[in-house]
Amino acid sequence: MLGLYDRADDVMGVGRIAALAASQAQGLFGSSSAPNPLVLVIVAATLCATWLAPNTIALAGRFRPSTAMGLLAGAALAFSLLSMHSPTEFLYFNF
Repeated sequence: MLGLYDRADDVMGVGRIAALAASQAQGLFGSSSAPNPLVLVIVAATLCATWLAPNTIALAGRFRPSTAMGLLAGAALAFSLLSMHSPTEFLYFNF
């Protein structure tokens, strides 16, 4: 919601952007009182993954570094450093 104030030219623009976002969200959930079954499946799958997947502390406890992981991390570092030679456009130059 805070992003609306950055995008709008005036206070009335915030209302227009919020109304547009609400109308598009209504299409996602459907205009009837019954929710879209696809949305329910996505929400259920997301909740199951959230509740059943191990958290980062459990994953960190099982992590054992190896030579292959070190080589993969080194290759990723080398690739990222070598790809920084070309200039890129600053992402927030319009703000």
